Amino acid sequence: MRSVLKVFSGILAFLYPFLIYAGLHFFNASPKVLVLFIVAVGTVYFLAYTDDAKGKGIQNLRFWGMITAVLILSVLTYFTENIGYAKLYPVIMNIFLLMSFSLTLQKGPNMIFRFATLQDKSILESEGKSAIENYCRKVTVVWIGFFIINGSIAFFTVFWADDKIWTLYNGFISYICMGMLFAIEWIVRKRVSA
Repeated sequence: MRSVLKVFSGILAFLYPFLIYAGLHFFNASPKVLVLFIVAVGTVYFLAYTDDAKGKGIQNLRFWGMITAVLILSVLTYFTENIGYAKLYPVIMNIFLLMSFSLTLQKGPNMIFRFATLQDKSILESEGKSAIENYCRKVTVVWIGFFIINGSIAFFTVFWADDKIWTLYNGFISYICMGMLFAIEWIVRKRVSA
């Protein structure tokens, strides 16, 4: 059941900009009504990741940080009736990803190395482990740069772009950019490891 909730949470996060846009422009929903959607996203996230947050460290910090951020955005949107607060959700996501990746550079192992070893456990016993970890550290830094740029553009779209541009960037273009970075990194990693 929890894995289904995690998938559903991911789908909601992906569709968030489109659902906010549809609520505003097709259903003429007020910000107070759209708060219910924000709370629903937070509730699904809470239910999906509660077990993951029982430990200490980054997982716990990220979990409670996300729950707190969703609550703050919900309260601000409800009481001010300003949809701009609800539109900050993609910015908050970028901030949390930035923090998650950055913290692993300090405490180690870095985030990309963690992903690599999840995919290929033999890395941990390989002779080239330190070279792979150094490469993954550089890639983690690249992702940190991506989250800074992506989050900045997302922030710009909240305050200086119309709803269509906000939706297009945060619901489509940012994911295309993320996919392109992932694909480029994968190609480079295959060439480096060959």
